[in-house]
Amino acid sequence: MRELADFVSKGDVLGKLTSLNFIKNRIESEYKLAAFAQLYSPNNTRTKYLEDLSSALSECNKRIAELTNKAIQDETQKKALDNIREMMKRSGF
Repeated sequence: MRELADFVSKGDVLGKLTSLNFIKNRIESEYKLAAFAQLYSPNNTRTKYLEDLSSALSECNKRIAELTNKAIQDETQKKALDNIREMMKRSGF
């Protein structure tokens, strides 16, 4: 989770998405390994750990959705500005 907090405040949207996907993949792998260990060792007390990993995955998915929407909005705004500039150029402004 510390990695998640560190990168959220830094970098551009696409860089954040790339980093977040990497973190999400690591958490998913760790979750699968812990779930597998829990399955074959029922006396193992990994329930809290699995809950924490599940929570971290949910947070990653939420952030990915937010950043994806932001990237789409940024690109849409960029295209709109480019279109306005082009129209102004054609009109002699």
